[in-house]
Amino acid sequence: MKLNGYEVFSRQTVASWRLLVFASSTLIAVKFFDYNSEAWPLLDRKIATNEFAIISSVTVAFLAVSFVVNWYGDYIGFAKWFKLAHVVKNTIGEIGGAKNTETPLEGLERRLRAIEKSNKNAKDRILELEAFSIDDLQYVQGDRNVSKDLETLRSTTLSNKDTLDLMASNVGDLKALLGDLGSNFSQVSAFAKTLFWVWYLLLPLGLASFALLMR
Repeated sequence: MKLNGYEVFSRQTVASWRLLVFASSTLIAVKFFDYNSEAWPLLDRKIATNEFAIISSVTVAFLAVSFVVNWYGDYIGFAKWFKLAHVVKNTIGEIGGAKNTETPLEGLERRLRAIEKSNKNAKDRILELEAFSIDDLQYVQGDRNVSKDLETLRSTTLSNKDTLDLMASNVGDLKALLGDLGSNFSQVSAFAKTLFWVWYLLLPLGLASFALLMR
């Protein structure tokens, strides 16, 4: 099975799963049909029933331990797929707060709102300056071309607003896309978790336990 193009289960896990299921199923069949009622001939000697029981049990137990080790290695990587990524806000007002984390998308939205607020303040500042007479401003600024400075500042804030509107629109589209993917991802998540926990864990370990405990 693949997620985002990457295999969830390693070859070692799949191989150990197959070996464990095969060995456990074989041992269950031997015990169920009583194939071990007599000694088995092997390499010019016979394997007694008690010897077979010990060898088969040790083999299944070893395969089970090997499988769990491989499975746990895949689990560490698998668990990361279904954790919501949060980062520290890194703002003075949030330091020590109970909710000092946010998703990267939320962080981007917060920063866009902060830039938009700053740009609006600059625009309001221009309106305040324009309320003064150009002569008074020129007297304060000396040799600077006040009219040109105001026009440059006005053009900059207008350009910033257009850029911010475009970025906000793109973030909104991204949120809508993630929202559409949410239900589909939940289905993938449920199927992957069922496959991971049931088919690739409970089934082989259940067969191994049943094979070892079966009389």
